[in-house]
Amino acid sequence: MIFPHRAVVPVLALGLAGMSGCASVNPAGLARLASVNPMTADPRQILVAAQLPEVLKLRTGDLVMEVKTSRDGAPSAINETFLLAVEDAPAGAAGQVAAQDGERLQIARVAAHDVERLRATQARALALKATGDGREKGSLTVGAKGGCRTAELDGRPLRLNLFMQVEAAGDWFPVVSALDLAKALGAETLAKIPPC
Repeated sequence: MIFPHRAVVPVLALGLAGMSGCASVNPAGLARLASVNPMTADPRQILVAAQLPEVLKLRTGDLVMEVKTSRDGAPSAINETFLLAVEDAPAGAAGQVAAQDGERLQIARVAAHDVERLRATQARALALKATGDGREKGSLTVGAKGGCRTAELDGRPLRLNLFMQVEAAGDWFPVVSALDLAKALGAETLAKIPPC
């Protein structure tokens, strides 16, 4: 379940993802994404904040980061998957991003045991670019493959906002704003969200 959105950046494409359908992609966030090179960013500083209805919850492994490279239809030289660690955000953890009444705020990051593997993947991608002929393409995407509910959904509004931070103590910038999950997912998919 992936948003059809990717913002091109110098080495790879950085995509923010989630369920399906049309995302409310934030233009200011796209501009920020375009200035980020995920192959040189410190993996410990790439954070995603999800502001979602309190009745919904993400767990570690529900968000997945994928790094891929390709060249003119050849098999991917790099195809790595990283399960992101998700935790409820302590009050004030995301600066100006805060949960409102009826919402929860969760922060996802590369799991500690995967930081060095992501660094090695970044180094491989940079080496491929340096030794290639310029036809190499790549992508870094973050997608949701799961989630759970803490209560019945009962037709209440389900809005999702996603924010990113790409440097320590940097500002959080919006990437997806006010996505209507009921419309994006559809009633059949919503009904399949399991209890936590």
